[in-house]
Amino acid sequence: MLDYTTIDFETANSYRGSPCAVGLVRVRDGIAVEERHWLIRPPKRVDHFDNFNIALHCITPEMVATAPRWKDVLPAIVDFIAGDVVVAHNAGFDIGVIRYACAVDSIEWPEMRFLCTMVLSRRALSLPTYRLPYVLEALGGVLVDHHDALADARAVVNTNDRRGCNDGNGILYGPTSAMWVPLENQPSMSPTCAPENVGSLGVR
Repeated sequence: MLDYTTIDFETANSYRGSPCAVGLVRVRDGIAVEERHWLIRPPKRVDHFDNFNIALHCITPEMVATAPRWKDVLPAIVDFIAGDVVVAHNAGFDIGVIRYACAVDSIEWPEMRFLCTMVLSRRALSLPTYRLPYVLEALGGVLVDHHDALADARAVVNTNDRRGCNDGNGILYGPTSAMWVPLENQPSMSPTCAPENVGSLGVR
C-alpha cells in the first residue's frame, strides 16, 4: 500500500473525544507529499485541559483560544484525507477521538478506513513495547517531539522503513497490511453518551 494518509490526535483531557490538535501527512507512492496541522478547541462540554495532558503535549487552553472548534475543523480533516486509507499508531485511540468528539457535538462521524501500525508492528517485530518511539527506533529511526501531533503523524509514515522487520517486508508492505478497519464497523455508541462514562487516554 503506497497511497494513504497518516493521522495523530492529541487530547485536552482524559476523555477521548477532546481533541486539541491533529496532524496529518498525505503519502503518494510511498513518499510524504503534503501535511497539515491544526490546533483545535475541543467540543464545549469537554474542553477543559488536564495538567497531565498539558505535560504530554505542551498545548494549553490559551493556545487554542482562537482555534476552530472540532465540528468546524472536521470537514477540513475529511477533505484532506479525501477517501484515503487512514494509517495511525494505536488506531483505536484515533478512531475513538473522532467518534466520541462527534458524539459530544451530536454530529455524524465520517466513514473512514483505518490501518493500525501498532497491530502490524506486533506481527512484524519482536519488541518489549510497541509504543511509537520504540517501533520507530527498531526500524532505524528516531522520534523527536513525541506527542506533537504532526511529528507523530510523520513518524507513522517512517514506520514504512523495511529495516528491522523479520519478514523483510516492512510494517505497511507485508501481508498484514490488508488488515484495515472501517470506522463504521467499530462498536456502536450512542451520540448521547456522557463524556464521564466513555473514552480514555490512550498510550501510544
